[in-house]
Amino acid sequence: MDTNQETAPPELPCDLLFLTNEFLPIGGGVATYSFELANALNQLGHKTVVVAARRNAQNVAFDQGLNFRVVRAEEYQVGLFRHWHRFITTLSVAAECKPRLLLASDWRPGLVIWLISRLLRIPYAVSAYGTEIFIARANRVSQWLAGYVFRQASVVLSISHYTKELLCQFGVDEGKIKVVPLGADPDKWRATAAEIAEVKSRYGLQGKQVILTLARLTARKGHDVVLQALPSVFAAHPNAIYVIAGKGENEAKLRQLVQQLDLTQKVVFTGFVPDAEKAALYAACDVYVLLSRQEGIQVEGFGIALLEASACARPVVAGRHGGVVDAVEDGVTGLLVEPDDVVGVAEALKALLRDEVYARRLGENGRKHVETQANWRNVATQTWMALQQSNSSTRS
Repeated sequence: MDTNQETAPPELPCDLLFLTNEFLPIGGGVATYSFELANALNQLGHKTVVVAARRNAQNVAFDQGLNFRVVRAEEYQVGLFRHWHRFITTLSVAAECKPRLLLASDWRPGLVIWLISRLLRIPYAVSAYGTEIFIARANRVSQWLAGYVFRQASVVLSISHYTKELLCQFGVDEGKIKVVPLGADPDKWRATAAEIAEVKSRYGLQGKQVILTLARLTARKGHDVVLQALPSVFAAHPNAIYVIAGKGENEAKLRQLVQQLDLTQKVVFTGFVPDAEKAALYAACDVYVLLSRQEGIQVEGFGIALLEASACARPVVAGRHGGVVDAVEDGVTGLLVEPDDVVGVAEALKALLRDEVYARRLGENGRKHVETQANWRNVATQTWMALQQSNSSTRS
């Protein structure tokens, strides 16, 4: 691939131009969604060009390994200059590749896409997750701008039924909303026996019943509730151990809570986990737990890590919040509990650690669900159908 990726023109023609503020290699659910959707659309033959924000010096090297084109807009700290440069970059790419459709990753890049849509007379769509809708409610200006972007879009892609409810409460026409739940790659989430053994050896997990949370260490992920449930779990299963994988601003508070609960010998903090090692870590656990909840304006629009654990055939315990109910089928692929119910969380964990046959069945059901339904190929297929339908109705 051309190393001068910022100036080389994309191939013609282009089916979809996708503008996103978050894109791999940075982490997070929106970045994962943006990358996986663009990748799957291209694999299906729908040529997609991505315009993404520049986050660090590694981005260009990452983009060169892809089989589709990514153009990075310069990142400025001052919002006006940042949006202006993204507009100029996106307009330039759109003028060159003449896309049939435009897509924004949420309403904020949707402002740029809306303007380009008006200038070039190309229909556009916008995706929605959850937290950014609460951000839009912060003041009258952002509320009006977000509402205008949603109203002018030909379709609004919602990642869960929870997010759809938020959109309807925000005033978006229900008939314009298309729910397309997220997915996972069943081929990516596999680990060899050697990789699993290495992870277990590194963190001292051999012969242990492993409970895992692999997620950013933020308050809304519910690590603290898991920790409060652990004394009861460890009393019933003294061979169990809890692995907290990832980094985040809540790490110091979690370490302090571990000390207060006298769990220092039973809790492992791994720190940052590279993408290449995540599958082995999922596979090394017996139960994956993620107790997402609302913290201020932060909500869980879906919970993609739950599908990743399912793709590794691991049973999950999840907080019944937000879009999580679209990611986990209670009693089939995992167990749903109230995210702040310490006793309920403890009982769910003990049930899965106690009954290995039951736990294995839930994990296998989760794997099958990813293989047959909740995968990125299906997400891309449903997304393209929604975009095509909206494009047809716009022209009719």
